[in-house]
Amino acid sequence: MQPIAKFTFETYVEEEDKLVEYIVSIADEYAPRYDFDGQQMSNAPDMFKVRYNSGEIFKNTRFSFKDYVSNEDIQNTIKALNLDPEKFWYLLLFICDYCVGHCLEGQILQKFPKEELKNLITAFKDNANADCEIVMNMKNKKVAVIKNPTAIKFLINTCEDAINQITDPFYLNIRKPNFEGKNLPDTALITLFTDMINSFFEINPQFKGKRTVGNTVSINKRLFISRLIDMTKIFGKPKFRGDDDLLSGYLKYPKDKLKKQRNKYY
Repeated sequence: MQPIAKFTFETYVEEEDKLVEYIVSIADEYAPRYDFDGQQMSNAPDMFKVRYNSGEIFKNTRFSFKDYVSNEDIQNTIKALNLDPEKFWYLLLFICDYCVGHCLEGQILQKFPKEELKNLITAFKDNANADCEIVMNMKNKKVAVIKNPTAIKFLINTCEDAINQITDPFYLNIRKPNFEGKNLPDTALITLFTDMINSFFEINPQFKGKRTVGNTVSINKRLFISRLIDMTKIFGKPKFRGDDDLLSGYLKYPKDKLKKQRNKYY
């Protein structure tokens, strides 16, 4: 078993497509895309291939193929769970790349235009009898201020009427990313990595393994994940050393905060 040099794009190669089957199984959950008919069709597997061919994937990984295949504990568990070690190698590359693109180089998503306008309307109605003003800033400089109650009420009513009259479903439902995202803490990185591995097993329940008499190989998923985190060095130096209880202490980052960031790569 050796990793391929590059994926082929000019022609369809079935054997190469099979290598990313594990990635395909979780792609829609973590990198959803929709066509014009509303059908979900993630392009994450293709983006992975592009980044793999260009070498960008390996800039975000601290482990080698040799590290992977020579780790007896991990390889024994992969075999016990009936996983394909070659397909799982590409899944690991994808997950590590995705975690870096989300937690270390992610982009903060702005609110939807419609959401911001509705928040403005609600804020005005909730404070209709209070003195208020609407301020417009450009590059941190105040350029316009509306203080007149009649002018503010007219502006709010106009916004509300316009929202109700717009029929284009995309006009006020497209949001732009803030390219100056922020680095999330280590707990976010480990939470996302763990969540993606767990999702893979939930989506693919056939890979559950079965303990047999006299077999000492662990099929404990959390222990497996803690070993993967150490082997991939996604957390830096080995931290868990096969201690799945220690891993539990790091799975505290709120998933709703993870969703507020947009992945830079996928």
